[in-house]
Amino acid sequence: DPYGWLESAEEKLDYTYITDDTVAVTWEKRMILPPVGLVMQRSEAGQWEVLLPTRLPVVSRVMPQTPEEYAVWGSLVKVFDNLAVDLKTDIEEGRVATMEDLSRRAGERAFPVAVLVVYAYSRLMEERGGD
Repeated sequence: DPYGWLESAEEKLDYTYITDDTVAVTWEKRMILPPVGLVMQRSEAGQWEVLLPTRLPVVSRVMPQTPEEYAVWGSLVKVFDNLAVDLKTDIEEGRVATMEDLSRRAGERAFPVAVLVVYAYSRLMEERGGD
């Protein structure tokens, strides 16, 4: 029961203001996901949104910077979107009976294609002089 777990753990989850519109989410008064943290910022519409740590040096080096790099990232997203659609079909048609079956099928289908996409991205990173 994930919702029951969330309700029982509600007292452990908190936040600390960084600025007036930015907070760090904490668990038992400690930072979540050290050393990056889980940071949220209030949008202009007043909604709280999770900020991805794209400005950290390690992360910023691998973030896409050219149209070609964005296209490869888009391909990776498409791989996982297609995987979700295929796995949903497998479940609905009874070809998957357990979570173990689902996990195995996900790995079998996604791994070969994802490896090719990651390889293509690494080649683009080499061309621009990234790590």
